[in-house]
Amino acid sequence: MSARPDAASPAASLHVDWTACDGRGLCAELLPEVLAADPWGYPVAAGPHPESGGEPGVGGAPGVGPAPWPRREGVAVPAAALPDARRAVRMCPRLALRLEGAGGDRRA
Repeated sequence: MSARPDAASPAASLHVDWTACDGRGLCAELLPEVLAADPWGYPVAAGPHPESGGEPGVGGAPGVGPAPWPRREGVAVPAAALPDARRAVRMCPRLALRLEGAGGDRRA
């Protein structure tokens, strides 16, 4: 018997094409449960940074601000956030977002 996926378990992975992203911050506005914007508008994973001791978006030193997105493999998107993630991918003005694992790799 398989376990039922809950709304918080990762259903997909969101990736940023850093050569295309110009830090407009729209993705963070559309997907606040998954992304936050750094001081320049570039996306960072929302929630505690793995090396911050639990501080949201902070990469080590207090007061420095959000750390750059450290993961090349993308950020986990829970099932409940998939509609918003798909919308963020579709609406990205630079087409810099890609969603993987939600029924196939897609830009929309």
